[in-house]
Amino acid sequence: MLGGRGVGVDRVHKIIGGVIADFSYGDYGSTVPPGHGDNHAYIFAIAVVPEGQRKGADRALMRRVAEGAHAAGLSFLVLMPQERRADDVSEHIAFFRACGLSSLAPERYMSPYGATVLEILQRLRLDS
Repeated sequence: MLGGRGVGVDRVHKIIGGVIADFSYGDYGSTVPPGHGDNHAYIFAIAVVPEGQRKGADRALMRRVAEGAHAAGLSFLVLMPQERRADDVSEHIAFFRACGLSSLAPERYMSPYGATVLEILQRLRLDS
């Protein structure tokens, strides 16, 4: 019961993931393709707790970021992996590609990935 009013709670909500992103222009050393200029956002991290992984939470977070970027008038998203070890990045490349992102530089540790916001939204809407 909540507040003694007889209202039952049948679900407990908890945070299963989060995103660190920047929708304001800044030069973080990545290569944004011609035509997008200052019209891009950066995603520094997407994290999902273990029990939420491989259940769509990561794609839902990416979709929300892309929707926010689109609403803000941004046309391109760059994901900047922040893993501490090279093998951590290689584990996530399949996720980046599944979201429609491709490498913006020769693939190596800490290479940026990116795609147009519309490409990401189209790819992730097909998955829903």
